[in-house]
Amino acid sequence: RFINKLHFSGVDETYRFAPAEAVFDRVLAEESPDVVHIQHMIHLSTGLVERCRRQNVPTVVTISDFWSRCPKVQRIRPDGKNCTLSPPGLACAACVKDHSGWVEPLAFLDRAMGGLSQWWANRVPQTVPAHPPGWKKSREDGASLVRRKHWMRDVLVGADRLVVPAATLKTSLLEMGI
Repeated sequence: RFINKLHFSGVDETYRFAPAEAVFDRVLAEESPDVVHIQHMIHLSTGLVERCRRQNVPTVVTISDFWSRCPKVQRIRPDGKNCTLSPPGLACAACVKDHSGWVEPLAFLDRAMGGLSQWWANRVPQTVPAHPPGWKKSREDGASLVRRKHWMRDVLVGADRLVVPAATLKTSLLEMGI
């Protein structure tokens, strides 16, 4: 049993959370499972898949919503519109921070910059503990959300099997390169 009080230092910890991974390592060592079925990683850590790989334990991940693509889970923007943007990037930062007016301009900027937004994000370190609210914190959170799209793809590609119960989810994952 793991109780997560959801006090994260930064956005990175919403999908890569070391305390949950440490508890999971103990469970893997104690239980020695033949296979691990992960039904969701939200409020835990995407690092669970890598932990299984290190221990040579096959993993099955069921994807039942858009969390792997959307940090807000349901692909609904702050203005109530459905998000139809290509796999996430800079626009996600505006969405997560509830700044609807910035979603489209940042999505345009992300597309125009090509791989430059990922290059930039990879050079912005995540500090722990995170900076207090302000420019540095916003920069770190934005970079984390840009990094998240590639991180999620790599995590899911690393699973032994994916179970996707809906065609819409399958299409979304294919668009992410999975």
